[in-house]
Formats: sequence, C-alpha cells, structure tokens
Amino acid sequence: MIILKKTRCFMKKRISLLIVVLMVILSFTSAWAIEIDEDKFDQDIEFMKKVIYFVLDKYQYEVSQEDIINGLYDGFFSVLDDYSTYYTPKEYQALLEDTAGEFSGIGVQIMDINGQVVVLTPLPGSPAIEAGIKAGDIIKTVDHYDITGVTSSQASLLIRGEEGTPVKIGILRGKENLTF
Repeated sequence: MIILKKTRCFMKKRISLLIVVLMVILSFTSAWAIEIDEDKFDQDIEFMKKVIYFVLDKYQYEVSQEDIINGLYDGFFSVLDDYSTYYTPKEYQALLEDTAGEFSGIGVQIMDINGQVVVLTPLPGSPAIEAGIKAGDIIKTVDHYDITGVTSSQASLLIRGEEGTPVKIGILRGKENLTF
C-alpha cells in the first residue's frame, strides 16, 4: 500500500513538472511568435496607411476614407469562410431590424449566389408574390441602381423602406429582363 501511494505521489509530481515545463516552453515560443508577427503586422499597417493616403490623394474619382476602410474590413472577412461577414453600422442595424421584423420590404428571402442576389422564395401574401417575382429570379437593379456585386445584406438595404413606399426591382429570369 505504501509503494502504491509513493508511486501515485511520484506520478502526480512528474505530471505537474511536465505541465510546468510545457507551459514555460509554450510561453517562450508564443511570445517569440507574437513578437515576429507584431513586427510584420506593424509594417503591414504602415503600408496600408500609405495606400489609403495615396488613394485619397491621387484617385481620379471621389472616394471617402470611410468607404475605403469598410472595403478593407469587407475584404478581410471575405478571405475567411462563407459565414464570416463584415457589416457597417448601417448594415448591422438593418440586420437587427431583419430579425426583429421592424422594416417593410417586398417580401422575399434573398441570398448571394455566385456574386448575384437571388430570390430564394417570395413570402406568401407579400408584394413580391402580387408582382409576380419568383424563386430563382436574379435581382439586377433596385430603383434603376445596378446591384451587381453587392451582398444580399446591401441589396436588402436598398429594397426596404417605409411601408407603402414604391420600389422598382429589375429581375433576370432565365434570359428575360423584367421590371416589377
């Protein structure tokens, strides 16, 4: 019995020592890795600042710093996975309204598919159903504004408005362009 207790005690000490050694080793390697990444990160940030200043100063069309920064954030999230998305404060507010039901739209569920905003389903009793919008329709324009390349969240912002407000939706159905 005494040998068993000594063995357990020895094993506990050995495991504890192993954990401490691993923690020390990992803390040194992670601190070193952070130091290297931190230097690279600082260089990247400085370069990005130069690019932003250059674009703001030299680009032939007017573009705001806010648009550039939002584009950077959007690009950052686009390289992650299909479920990571950046929302501007306005887009995020729209998302909250989406889930709270405090907005008025045309009554469709939409999704980004291959860079296009596609109608998944028009909702029963909605203005979309009354107008004749169908599942599979590709939304091309909102109030004559070309939405090619915008996300479904951005398209939703353009489509929705106060209840009763008219909106023109340009649809591609097969090879046919339709306006509702």
